Amino acid sequence: MIIRNKGFNLIELMVSILVASIIVGGLYSLMTSSVVNFGFSKGNAVAGSSSRRIDVTFNALLFQTGYVNYLRVMQDPHFMATNVGNGLFNGWAEDQVVAVQRDTSTQANGSDMIKIRFYGSSVADNVSTGVGSDADGYIFDCMGQPVSNNQEMELIFYVRSNGLICHQRDLSHNDSGQNVVVDPNVAHMRIQVGTSVGGSVGQAGAKSSFYRVGNNGLKDDAIISAVSGDSSSLPTWPQINLIRYALVLAVPSGQKMVKQTPAYTLFPDDSTVVYQVPTDADAKARNVNDSDNRVHRIVNGNVQIINKL
Repeated sequence: MIIRNKGFNLIELMVSILVASIIVGGLYSLMTSSVVNFGFSKGNAVAGSSSRRIDVTFNALLFQTGYVNYLRVMQDPHFMATNVGNGLFNGWAEDQVVAVQRDTSTQANGSDMIKIRFYGSSVADNVSTGVGSDADGYIFDCMGQPVSNNQEMELIFYVRSNGLICHQRDLSHNDSGQNVVVDPNVAHMRIQVGTSVGGSVGQAGAKSSFYRVGNNGLKDDAIISAVSGDSSSLPTWPQINLIRYALVLAVPSGQKMVKQTPAYTLFPDDSTVVYQVPTDADAKARNVNDSDNRVHRIVNGNVQIINKL
C-alpha cells in the first residue's frame, strides 16, 4: 500500500509564518525593553552615586568660602584684591570671597562659573596655646589635601566636556594652579547667590533673597533680578552670604533613550532657569558632555557662608 504524506498548503504555511513572526516579534520587543531598562537602571545607579559624591565633596568645598581662622583674623584678616592674572575669571575686590559669572565656553553649555576664596589652617592657629604647623585636616583643596595656614586658596568651579572641574591656586604663593575633576557626569551648573537680612538663616525675622547672576557678575543691575525675598536694593559681593546651586548629571546609558521631556527646571522656586538637553548630534558638534540619550538627574544644594569677614 502506498501512503501519501500530505504537506502544508499555502494558507497553512502563511498562518504558520504569521504565528512565528508574532512570537519572534514579541521576543524581540521583550529583549529590547529589557536591554533599555537595564541601561536606564544602570544610569540611575551611577547618577545616584554621583549625587552622593557631589553632596559630600562639592558642598563641603563651597562651605569653606570665606574661612579665616582666629589667629589669621588677629594678624591680617584681609583677602587679596588682585586677580593674579587669572584668565578664567574677572577680578574682584579686597575681602570679596565669592564671585559668580556666566561661562562663555561652548563646552559649558550655558553653565555658570563660581570662584571662592578661603585661608588654610593649622593646629597652632586653632588652639590658644601650642606649637606645630601640621595641618589639622579641617580645610581642604580640590584633591582633599589639607591647606596650611599660610595659604590663601582660590577655587574656580566650571563645567567642561570631562565634567565638573575645580581649578585651584595658592594665591599667597602665586602658583600656576591645577585642574581636578570633581565629577565626570556633571553636564551643567547654575548658581544663585543671596543675602540674609534681619538675622541668620533660620532665625526669627530673617529674610533671604536670592539673585541670578549675569554675564558681568552681580553688580550689573540690568541683567540681575531677585528670585525671592526683598529685592528693593541690590547687594554688593561682600554682602553675599548664601550660595545655592543646581547641577545636571547626565550619565551614559549605552542605549537609545530619547527623553520625552528634555527640559528641566533647575530651582524649585524659579521656573525661569531651565536646562534644555541637547540632541545627540548637537552635543557631538559642540563637544558637550550631554545628549538626549543619557539618564539625567538634578542635584540641588544650599550653602551658608558662616565665617565671612
